[in-house]
Amino acid sequence: MGQQASTEQILVAWRALANGHDGQGWRTIPVKVNLPCPVMAGRCFPGGEEALLIGFDSVSPPHREQMPSGRGFTVRLEDIEVGAARQRWFSLHRLAAGNLQMFATMVTDVLATLEREAALREAGLFQAFLRRVKAWQSFMQRDQEGALSPEEEVGLFGELLFMERLAGTRLDRMAIVQAWMGPLDALQDFQFERGAIEVKASLDTGRFPATVSNLDQFDDGIRSPLFLAAVRLRLSDTGLTLAGQVDALKALLADDPTALAAFENRLLQAGYVEAQAGLYVRRFSPVDERLFHVHGDFPRLARRSLTSAILDARYRIDIDLVPAVYEIGLTGALSLIGAE
Repeated sequence: MGQQASTEQILVAWRALANGHDGQGWRTIPVKVNLPCPVMAGRCFPGGEEALLIGFDSVSPPHREQMPSGRGFTVRLEDIEVGAARQRWFSLHRLAAGNLQMFATMVTDVLATLEREAALREAGLFQAFLRRVKAWQSFMQRDQEGALSPEEEVGLFGELLFMERLAGTRLDRMAIVQAWMGPLDALQDFQFERGAIEVKASLDTGRFPATVSNLDQFDDGIRSPLFLAAVRLRLSDTGLTLAGQVDALKALLADDPTALAAFENRLLQAGYVEAQAGLYVRRFSPVDERLFHVHGDFPRLARRSLTSAILDARYRIDIDLVPAVYEIGLTGALSLIGAE
């Protein structure tokens, strides 16, 4: 196999390994990649499950319960020997219920991630492997596997656009990526040591309805100071696709490989798979961006102001009707947060 193995090449290797085997144990084919450790495509018989095998010389394996496992895949320490080498072999292993095409996409993505991290020492490379697989674990736990819905596409674009604005401040790049908690289903999209910012994006050409799905999201009694970033978008032939906005952020993070790797993991946790980038063909341009300080009589529902008989609620705020007195600039908001 050539360098930068493709999904199709991985699938071809697995198909070749399926032929003429009726015993037990592993059948493998070396995968040629730009890595300092050996990599093989493999099948484990008698079941014939597909796997990616990576050998490490001196890595101490984590406890079994710490190994990532998700819908359709698991990571295992394998008791195998290849030639005279004495590596510890870890397999990224497809389970019977796992979709083969999605698993192959996952395998090639993990390999590409490791190639970008190839300069790391062995322990660091192994941790990069685990982090990327755990990001896939989060992706597989989503309610729907595959492409983002149109609403999710707009929401993610809005978050990335706001992240680009943050990157234009004096904030540390890694601090920005670490603050991006939306992909982890946090209450707010960006959470700092003190304070948080929730991003709402809309394509509506009339009013700007922002959906709030949790009574705690705009409760500044839980997290303060609290801000709402409202990003109004429009479809435009001259705008950026979601993939284009992703590339813009990657370019800003290119001089910080650690932050870039963390950003790519967050993207996957948000449901964005690089191999599916071509599915997102809509182009967005920002029309209006406003930032509000959520405090006092800001229009919202909060659990502490409601009877205890109300367990939860989902509601919408018309951003256009929020009084201008609550508007604040990004520099002012970051100053209150203590991040600028």
